[in-house]
Amino acid sequence: MEKISFSIEGLNIQYANIIRIYIINSIKCSVIENVIIKNNTSYFCDEMIAQRLGLIPLIKVNENEESEESVDKTNCKISLSAIGPKNIYSKDIIFSNDSYKMVSDEIFLLSLGDKEVIDIIGDIEEGTYYTKEHAKFSVSCGTSYKKISDDLFVLYVETTGSISAKDALIESIDNIIDDYEKLKKDFRSLNSKF
Repeated sequence: MEKISFSIEGLNIQYANIIRIYIINSIKCSVIENVIIKNNTSYFCDEMIAQRLGLIPLIKVNENEESEESVDKTNCKISLSAIGPKNIYSKDIIFSNDSYKMVSDEIFLLSLGDKEVIDIIGDIEEGTYYTKEHAKFSVSCGTSYKKISDDLFVLYVETTGSISAKDALIESIDNIIDDYEKLKKDFRSLNSKF
């Protein structure tokens, strides 16, 4: 996890809330989705395993590469196959290409007993909390603010590690500016119709 905190003076408290909302809702992240359990003889139910996989934070590797030869990140798949006895960790998940990696290889998923089997496949899907309406699509695991006075507040930003807290703050502010510009353009086009 990544976290930062800092104080801002001279702005209205509503700006702190806007930044908080944008950090939680507007930043894209990638998660394991569309999990298919081909075989599961463990005591964990299929839904629980799929949910645990979806909550593992992922990092895009070489995100800024835009060449023709770069890997299609929308086509990344995962697989996990194991026979017990064994403890299964995030490091046991295999990606179909090197577009992604785990934030940590030591995230515990489940324990397999003697001769218990797990065989899973899934996709990597990108989205935001706003577009997917699920917390697993948020890079934030704790973003809040504290009002100190009328024009002073402290903003706390904590991320899952899929993006640094500083980058999340910068990207959220960029998203606020982009949305403001779109809104301004829409209002200007409405105004010209009257």
